[in-house]
Amino acid sequence: MQQRAFVDRFLEHLDKIDPAEVESFILRTVAQRDFYARIFETLVEGIVIVDGSFRVTLFNVAARRILRWGARRHVIGEPLLDLLEEGPLRRMAEAFAQDPRRAQNDEIVLRSRSQRLHSVHLLPIFDKPDDDTVSGAAMILQDVTSARDRQARNAQAEKIASLVTLTAGVAHEIKNPLNSLSIHAQLLERAVGDLAQTAPGGAQAVDRIVRSCAVIREEVDRLRRCVDDFIEAARPRRPDFALQNLNRIVEAVVAMAALEFEERHIHVETTLDDNVPPLPLDEKQMQQALRNLLRNAVEAIDAARRPLGERRICVRTAASDETVKMEIVDNGCGIPQPELPRIFEPYYTTKFSGSGLGLMAVGRIVRDHGGAVTVASVEGEGTTFTVELPIPSPRMKLLESKKPRENPA
Repeated sequence: MQQRAFVDRFLEHLDKIDPAEVESFILRTVAQRDFYARIFETLVEGIVIVDGSFRVTLFNVAARRILRWGARRHVIGEPLLDLLEEGPLRRMAEAFAQDPRRAQNDEIVLRSRSQRLHSVHLLPIFDKPDDDTVSGAAMILQDVTSARDRQARNAQAEKIASLVTLTAGVAHEIKNPLNSLSIHAQLLERAVGDLAQTAPGGAQAVDRIVRSCAVIREEVDRLRRCVDDFIEAARPRRPDFALQNLNRIVEAVVAMAALEFEERHIHVETTLDDNVPPLPLDEKQMQQALRNLLRNAVEAIDAARRPLGERRICVRTAASDETVKMEIVDNGCGIPQPELPRIFEPYYTTKFSGSGLGLMAVGRIVRDHGGAVTVASVEGEGTTFTVELPIPSPRMKLLESKKPRENPA
């Protein structure tokens, strides 16, 4: 406002000012205008200015990109409502046009396919500070997708921390009696076997007792695994980073699980990119994350009841200039779309024997490595988990070279 007052006074006394000063003033004004124009164009927020008739008088490059106004589309002088697609943004602008004195603020998805969330502000521009006459309006659009994702991840992390702390003490108290139960079930099984040798004729009763002991031990083992998951979640340790070969970690984990894959008649294929560089990883934690993902894939295939010869898991790695991706693909039962946003939450599971902590641990481990894990799934067809890990420093781009390695079941 001070500058506006100065300009008004300057123009009032224009006939008394030296021509050289007038020229200098004009040059400074033009330079300042160009400077502000460059700032306006470099803003990442989209800004659209309209006049009192709601016609566009000014907009920046970010607004053209966000609103998908093509480079050849004429915008200046056009009614703003005619330039907006049908949807929540246009409805918001229509409501504002009805009462331009009231600012409008909302967060909406502008494009359904990209699912980018934008914060939108429609603000009136008054003719004078003390006057309520509206001479125009400003529409400000800001992409807040990443910020909201971070907030959601932080909220999930806080939820995880509170829940696992609550269960940590209970898990420790449960583990000791479980160990005792397992030991005594084994002792009982041996004692019954000895009794069968000294007291013939009770073979059927002995067989029933032995089977019951086996069931007890199996259930105790299942409970112990749940408790171990609880404890691991309650006491996560920081990664012990060292340069590791991710491909070798994949090969080691797949080899360790080879017997289980064979027993379940699951064909596992690994397609590993030889260009994957050494990464700063905690080998044990990354092995745990991969084991959890493979266990999830095996259980999904079992749930789908795929026939022999059609039970498949594929583990792939691929390197780019900045990241390394590891994909675990199965043709299991898939995950219903409404459940996808919740699968990394603590204690959320759709499996009878699941603890709801396996995928949560995967997410935590990958986050601790500076990466991200995503999931894509089609119910009844299968699921793909993608782990993306950052490459810490720039490296030369190598020619892509992939060698498939198969581990037939």
